[in-house]
Amino acid sequence: MRLRWAPKPSPHFTALRSLGEGHVVLLALGFIPFFCWLASRERAMDVKVACFLRIMELGNITMSRYMPIELFHLGADDGLTGWFRQNTA
Repeated sequence: MRLRWAPKPSPHFTALRSLGEGHVVLLALGFIPFFCWLASRERAMDVKVACFLRIMELGNITMSRYMPIELFHLGADDGLTGWFRQNTA
């Protein structure tokens, strides 16, 4: 039973809510963990801040440009520990 004074839901409400939830999940499971990994590798604070701003602004574009660079710098014998080693300089 619908109350007379209750506002009528917008037909776009479900789409907006889904878009918002998807963005929160992407932030929580994608961008923030990637930035934490990146911040643990980089030494300079200005690089960390610039990367954070680019990740939040451009998202997957930034990540897809950073990862091949890091993969290229990994040696053949680095293994999994190479992923978590801090960059030198």
